[in-house]
Amino acid sequence: MFCLSCRYASPVGSVFCGRCGRGFGARICTSGHTCPPASRFCTTCRKPESELSEATAYIPIGWASKLVAWSALFACLLLAVRHASDDISDVLAGALWLAAHAFGVTECAIVCGLYRAVCWLEVIYLLSFLLPASAGQFVRRAMAVVLSRGPRVAWTVARTLWLAMRLVANGRPGKDKPDKKKG
Repeated sequence: MFCLSCRYASPVGSVFCGRCGRGFGARICTSGHTCPPASRFCTTCRKPESELSEATAYIPIGWASKLVAWSALFACLLLAVRHASDDISDVLAGALWLAAHAFGVTECAIVCGLYRAVCWLEVIYLLSFLLPASAGQFVRRAMAVVLSRGPRVAWTVARTLWLAMRLVANGRPGKDKPDKKKG
């Protein structure tokens, strides 16, 4: 949570700003009840305004930070492909080649497509704050589901491609290999 009053970032899920003590998007009474920002009394127990915290506008940064982290990870992977050792770059280049031929496109098209997808996710996330509250929350929840399942799917695809490459390189399992000692 990023407080727009004092420009301080508090942990995700915080009710109050860690620096100025204001309630994120609501006034909180001393009993812990949440009230609208314009309230003069607690809407649950009628405590006076003096016992309500000040409200502040905020930006939830939980999913934004994950999008930035995914972008950074993707950029690091691109750098790793370009500057890694021959073995790693051969494996990644082979995976890209296999995926490119499976989909009938070039390796560059796959990398560019992944980069565009990450950029569009960032844009959609930021634009979701301009939508009405319920629609914006729906978009952010949908993105949360995609981002939480994405790594598992990516790992499964990468593992499958790696196993396929090993299979092609080493021959089929159970197939008799010629003995190297016999000449």
